[in-house]
Amino acid sequence: MGKTCVIFASRPVSKALLDTLPDEIALTLAVDGGYQTAVSLGLKPDFLLGDFDSAPLPPDPVCPVVRYPAHKDDTDTMLAVRKGLSEGCDRFYIYGALGGRMDHTIASIQTLAFLSAQGAQGVLLDETTRIFLLSDSCKLPRMEGWKLSVFAYGGKAAGVTEQGVAYPLQNALLTPDFPLGVSNEITAKAAEISVSSGRLLMMLVREP
Repeated sequence: MGKTCVIFASRPVSKALLDTLPDEIALTLAVDGGYQTAVSLGLKPDFLLGDFDSAPLPPDPVCPVVRYPAHKDDTDTMLAVRKGLSEGCDRFYIYGALGGRMDHTIASIQTLAFLSAQGAQGVLLDETTRIFLLSDSCKLPRMEGWKLSVFAYGGKAAGVTEQGVAYPLQNALLTPDFPLGVSNEITAKAAEISVSSGRLLMMLVREP
């Protein structure tokens, strides 16, 4: 069995997301302002990491602090991912890494690709969005008011099949230069998505 790491990045999240937390958490990490989010949700981080350029170091934190210089190659979220990997985690739930600056959002998606390259899995979550990478198959339950989008990531994605959706695909080829899989809808109790080669960027987005 693998180990699950939960990371709270600097963007605030609401208590409504507590329902999405995994049942068993091996490691909880807070990044910069994510510390206040974790504490407000009643959670105690195992470590607080970051350069604290976007949020000040809180007084008397309830966990060990790992401080990094502001001038570095890794984002603070990537530092937390590396910490989780070093602790033997292979499943990552990352909160508060969406909804801010677009460049940071793209960096967060690339962090998912880094996890995939390490043989781990990650998902980005906020109140309106779920993002993860898929290189095999999955089932997604229907969620009222949510749209499903599927994009080729890092190159062509071949043998893409989507069942239980409004616009099904069968053994399709998705490419990075045409958004064929955008804005679908799960119509069955659960959708079945698979890809035979390449990777899919999976996005569940709640309509306003």
